[in-house]
Amino acid sequence: MSLPQTGERSERRGMFAYRTQCPCHTIVVLFLDEEFPPCPKHGHVSYRQCPRVVRGSKLNQETAKPKPPPVERTPPPKTPRPAARVAMGTPLQAQTLAAVAKFEQARRDQLARVSRDPWAFLTECVQTLDQASGQVRPFPKHLGLYLEPLVRLWEQEKLLLVVKSRRMFVTWLFVALHYWLARFRPATKIAFMARKEGRDDSEGSAELVKRAWFIHEHLPPGLGCAAEYKFCRLSIPETQGEIVGIGEGADQLRQHTVTAILADEFAFWPEAYETYVAARPTLEGGGRFVGVSTPGPGFFKSLVMDIA
Repeated sequence: MSLPQTGERSERRGMFAYRTQCPCHTIVVLFLDEEFPPCPKHGHVSYRQCPRVVRGSKLNQETAKPKPPPVERTPPPKTPRPAARVAMGTPLQAQTLAAVAKFEQARRDQLARVSRDPWAFLTECVQTLDQASGQVRPFPKHLGLYLEPLVRLWEQEKLLLVVKSRRMFVTWLFVALHYWLARFRPATKIAFMARKEGRDDSEGSAELVKRAWFIHEHLPPGLGCAAEYKFCRLSIPETQGEIVGIGEGADQLRQHTVTAILADEFAFWPEAYETYVAARPTLEGGGRFVGVSTPGPGFFKSLVMDIA
């Protein structure tokens, strides 16, 4: 018996179907008197009878294999989560939380204020040490009649020479102002200079750095930050600020690249002129130079008279 071809009519018998004699293996199930269709890819083909394949089985299998029964997977038991409980606070706890929130807001406001205004920092945050009595005292706000104009002048002028007398808090003022620079202005390196570096932190430029460390240690709660103090060096990692103490002399200053210089008792330096010449690159680069001294003859006097 020849195989039926495309266009011929089917003669369905029982549970038989037809499959094409082409690589497509297309299976068709035809009812009586239906024509064999052409293959979409190969056109005119021949058909042969084969047992009917269950839908969903592979086409190259004569009979479908029974599917294995589904395995029921029991989900792991879930640990019940305890219901959330809200503990009611006592009136004392509510008052405490309100006080903490009020303190935090006041601290943020004060920090923003003193970081903008150095005079506010001096009057609100700075504690000084009376070297005669050894007592810790707040910054003398009552001397603002002449100290505040000095602060405003220091903000405006890059080169400032101050002739003072003793016990006027001028040295404490400029130590605190330069600490303010290191504390609130990023990447500031400041040099405290005196006639000598000092053998310990009770004399020379080392004593000036010790004053800056004293100010840092006595800041109000919430305004302090981490700092590292060594002999003649105070560093503030938060702002990358640094204060160093060095003696007079051009060679001493050339070892450092600084943004501000505080020269204490400048009139009594044997090498005042050489030190000032070495400090000129700092001024020309936009830095600061503050010379503070009691009256005395020499280069400081001539420098003050020329500027005045």
